[in-house]
Amino acid sequence: MSHHPTAEARDMTARTSLRLLAVLDVLSSTPARAKRLAPRPDSPLTHFTSPRGETCRLMNWLLLCVLAFLSAVAQAQNLPLSERHEKGMAHLKQAAVHSQAQRDHEALVELEKAYELLPPSYGLSKLLGEAYLKTNNARAVEVLSQAVELNPIPEAWENLAKALAANRRFDKAIEMFSEKANTEPKNTLFRLLLGEAYWNRSRFQDALQQFRLAVELSSDSARAHFRTGYAQQLLGDSDAAKQSLERALKLDPDHA
Repeated sequence: MSHHPTAEARDMTARTSLRLLAVLDVLSSTPARAKRLAPRPDSPLTHFTSPRGETCRLMNWLLLCVLAFLSAVAQAQNLPLSERHEKGMAHLKQAAVHSQAQRDHEALVELEKAYELLPPSYGLSKLLGEAYLKTNNARAVEVLSQAVELNPIPEAWENLAKALAANRRFDKAIEMFSEKANTEPKNTLFRLLLGEAYWNRSRFQDALQQFRLAVELSSDSARAHFRTGYAQQLLGDSDAAKQSLERALKLDPDHA
């Protein structure tokens, strides 16, 4: 009886372990707060990201955890990865090295190679998509769309919204989040993302309507109150804007 692992067994081991990237993403997700500023009508409304150093640290932590985990799985089950997977892991390791040295372009190149070689995973799609976002690469939309398909968690939708805004695909964002809001009318996140897409398209009245719906759904959401206040202020309703912004500050003083 042969004890050599089959190709199917190797692929199953690699695929299963890589899918734990999503778990590692959650464990390593400790975004730093950034000071909020009122959005300008002439610039895309997106969310605030962690400082560069924090982002690099988390990215390296994640990549190295993945490498260590895959190695442990292969050793425990005596299942060597296929040549394709070995090459993919080598590129992932190099991406971590370049990221540690803040060589963003080189890290991106290595992530692209790993992405082509390794089985689909939310974590890898997220990493590559965020790397594209840093360089304003149009492929961010494609890769982060795949991340949503693999794991449609709020973080994935937020990242996709950022990519659409960064590439000024405002109509696509409106179409996408209108559909999601209609499918899940009580989902606060989709109301906010739709409102932000309207804002980016300079449809401020439509944006305000969605932000108000978000407030109705989640009265304790500082983000919903802030967005509502910004829109009210822009549309000339200063008294209502003051109330909305004061409410937001009570919920989250760090927005000040």
